[in-house]
This record gives sequence, C-alpha cells and structure tokens, in this order.
Amino acid sequence: MKTFKKVKRSFKDAFRGLKAATIETNFRMMILIGLIASFLALYFPLSTVERAIIVFLIGVVLAIELLNSQVERILDLIVPVYDRKAGEIKDISAAAVMVVALTAALIGAIILLPHIIKTLPI
Repeated sequence: MKTFKKVKRSFKDAFRGLKAATIETNFRMMILIGLIASFLALYFPLSTVERAIIVFLIGVVLAIELLNSQVERILDLIVPVYDRKAGEIKDISAAAVMVVALTAALIGAIILLPHIIKTLPI
C-alpha cells in the first residue's frame, strides 16, 4: 500500500508542477498549438500512426518547454542578478525548445498539409 501512496504523491507533485508551469506564456502557447494540432489530427482522416506521431510530438514539445522553464527558474534562484554565462545557459535551453518545436511543426506540416490542401476550394 505504501507504493500506491508514493505513486499517488508523485502524480500530485507532477500536477502541481504543471499548474506552476501554466504561468509561463510560452507553455500556454504550446498547449494552445497542441490543442489545434490535436483537433486537426482528429478532423482529418489520418492513420493511427500519423495520429500517434502528432500526439508524441505534442508531448515532446511540452516536456522540453517544461525543462526550459525549470532551467530558467533554477538559474534565477542561483544567480539572482544578470550574469552573461547564466544568460547563455538560458539561451541554449530556449534554443533546444525552438529546435524541437520547429521539427514538430515540420513533421506536422508533412502529415497535415496534404489533407488541408485537399479541403481548399481550388
């Protein structure tokens, strides 16, 4: 029974972390984009694999954004005044989010654009 309580506690902590992350504008924006991508994945006749890829990419982008927020908050605690090295670390972390988000957008476009184009009145 202790194992179940530990798991339950872990989930509570994780949801508290998600709630804390929702103050981040970029995280909220990524959630909105993820919801739009999810809607499109359900609207168009995609294969199960294509839908799974889109869901996976949404999860990866959100997870990387959470890690970026974590790095920024840790640095803000450790280095409360501006420091060039801390700024570079934050920039590198943000670049990781950008690379993953752009890759996800490209893969999403490869999957969704043919279906979107079919619906256009040309």
